[in-house]
Amino acid sequence: MVDYNRVLVYKSIPSENGVDADFIIGQINFTSYERGTNTKNFEKKMQVANMMAINDILYIPDTINNRIVGFDISTLKNGPHAKYVFGQMDFVTSASKWSKNGEAGARDGSMLGNLSMPKGIYQDIDGHIWISDYDHNRVIKLEQNDLAGFQIENI
Repeated sequence: MVDYNRVLVYKSIPSENGVDADFIIGQINFTSYERGTNTKNFEKKMQVANMMAINDILYIPDTINNRIVGFDISTLKNGPHAKYVFGQMDFVTSASKWSKNGEAGARDGSMLGNLSMPKGIYQDIDGHIWISDYDHNRVIKLEQNDLAGFQIENI
């Protein structure tokens, strides 16, 4: 479930209304409401249907920050820091376009590693990864093994 710039994680599907989530991603606890461009916050709320987990990494489009962040869900706890960022040079940059030398605002925004308002990440039955790069008017197709090559930063 997604609300208030956060993702609520349930270990199992609740059988009744009002059940508390087990973990939270995007905030340090269940009562905070921070927005930002860093390893633990999102700028705006996102749609749960656009997230995907592959090999214990949950990939979440952070559309306003022009990136997709990956969280290790094998050791999930409240307020985790993202382990991976795609579409930006680091976790604190949110430029929609940057050049090959890293200059923000440059017009060479079509580079594979640059995203502008990504709306979703999906995996098809053959294992291909599809990223909807909305503002660049394109869909990026990757093999599952290509995620490492598309990875900008791994901490």
